[in-house]
Amino acid sequence: MPSDLRITVFRGCTFFKIHRLEDGVLSVLLFDRKSRLLDFSFPFQSSVLGFLLGTGLSSFVDTSPRFNAADVLWPVLTLQAAFFLLLLFFPARGVVTTLCYPLLLAFTLAVNTLNLKLCADFEHYESPVNYGIARSMGSAAYMVLSMLLGVWVTRFGVSVIPIAGLAVTALQGVSNTLLSRSVLRRKMLSGHAAPAPQGRSLGVFLRESPRFCLLLAGMALLFFSHNTTSTFLINFVEHAGGGIKTLGYLTAFLTALEVPTMLFFSRIFRRRSCAAVLRFSFIFFALKTAAIAAAPNIPLLFAAESLQVLSYALYAPAIVAYVTLIVPYDDAAKGQSLAFSMTTIGGVLASLISGRLLDVLSAPATAWIAAAVCAVGAAIACRGLEKPKNISAVWRP
Repeated sequence: MPSDLRITVFRGCTFFKIHRLEDGVLSVLLFDRKSRLLDFSFPFQSSVLGFLLGTGLSSFVDTSPRFNAADVLWPVLTLQAAFFLLLLFFPARGVVTTLCYPLLLAFTLAVNTLNLKLCADFEHYESPVNYGIARSMGSAAYMVLSMLLGVWVTRFGVSVIPIAGLAVTALQGVSNTLLSRSVLRRKMLSGHAAPAPQGRSLGVFLRESPRFCLLLAGMALLFFSHNTTSTFLINFVEHAGGGIKTLGYLTAFLTALEVPTMLFFSRIFRRRSCAAVLRFSFIFFALKTAAIAAAPNIPLLFAAESLQVLSYALYAPAIVAYVTLIVPYDDAAKGQSLAFSMTTIGGVLASLISGRLLDVLSAPATAWIAAAVCAVGAAIACRGLEKPKNISAVWRP
């Protein structure tokens, strides 16, 4: 790998890693001073707001002749820092907290859209980022920060959480500066000094991309299933005979499984099209949910969850590569945002539907329903897949 590409990959890893670090901060921010979970509607509200904000910003970036993803990131990061400062000075539960949490989470979700657009910029200007490496570093960073925050909160109290959030946001700002400069330099060297073509509006893009819309619909159903077993994982752990401690071990186990798969993703699958890899992962989303439904004890639950290696751990880097190849560059932000947002839509559906199902049905019965929905989603998503014209641009060691 050339040295300049190594630098690009490193910066990409840093950028995505910092985003995942902030995810870790926010996961702890959902608890107040007495470590009691805040209103469950917070993540629901933030998911909807994040979807709307991310989709709106992506459409703006694609159609704007003046602003790019790096430009838009700055006001978003500034607002995140402002929300963290408010939480630092108003730590008690109240009006400020109620307003800040959903907005902070929403802006964090929206940042991912702009991150992925920067990734597309590197691809377009012939200096691609190995997203598998970048994403694996994100999972590793998430795991490390989760452990550090647990120690810091125990030792210093929850007031350390907004401080950690501010530090992570500052690191994002530094990384954004490095990446935007690198993109500009690549743009000049590649001879693309002229303004990039303006993309289609969101409505026109969706109307002219029926196969992509079919893929999105199938993915929303897949992530309804995925979020049913991840959001309510404690229910399945308790059914299998475990508790909170087992949940912690299982969460760490799943995160650790993702890292090597994503790290060596391009080496393992460079002779396979990303459409084929996605099709394979869709099938294992359904098999994983069915295996969780059938798991009667903790060892078998761990075995069922290990299928995440062949489902989500393959899906995460493959979908970014697929969208990069299928969607024209001038619509890249919208394409990546919509693909990423299906995770959010699935989470919203799981929160609304699966939570109620668990109130009236057992955990296995709920998981079997989710597995059936997932099978339908996998069939729809496979029907929406197209064969990319160029594989070598993404599958590289």
